[in-house]
Amino acid sequence: MPSHTPKLTQNELTCIKLAAKMQRRAWRSRYVDAFMPRIPWHHAFNQQPLHIRVLLYFAMFLLSPIWLTGWFLQLLCNTALFPYRITATYFISLSLIPPGERNIQGMHRATQRYLDLSVNQYIWLVNQWVEVLYGENAKRIHTMQYYLDKELVEQREITRGALINMDPYIRNHIGSAREKLSRALGYY
Repeated sequence: MPSHTPKLTQNELTCIKLAAKMQRRAWRSRYVDAFMPRIPWHHAFNQQPLHIRVLLYFAMFLLSPIWLTGWFLQLLCNTALFPYRITATYFISLSLIPPGERNIQGMHRATQRYLDLSVNQYIWLVNQWVEVLYGENAKRIHTMQYYLDKELVEQREITRGALINMDPYIRNHIGSAREKLSRALGYY
């Protein structure tokens, strides 16, 4: 009985393998970063007056056993999950179907539930997808960073140059930039 499920093309499979490779890098870097304890309230230390900083240091000293215990438990969890996370990226799910749309948006939708990447890693991955799906010339002209920068400039124009922290909204801007990149490139 023939299967009615469409098959992944070689380029789509390459894109999925690139996504898995980038996810492995992300897990490795998070695992290494987990060995360094993060100081609570680190962003507030330099911005406060001296008497507030002294109180923060004192509170940190009092809470350090709890903080270090939490850090150690988190490190143990990360150590226990690390082999599973890395191993899981080597297997392509049987439930993975080709993207409905044959463009960058479609590749994103096909892989988004498997990815947990930083902004820079995701931008690198989308640029690699452009190269694989559309060729080297398209990668030189259409980069994700260009469309993201264009999106951020448009946002600053809307806010009339007000200094607004864009970090909480960066995922929205990435989505919008990816949509514009996908429209500019069209279907592969």
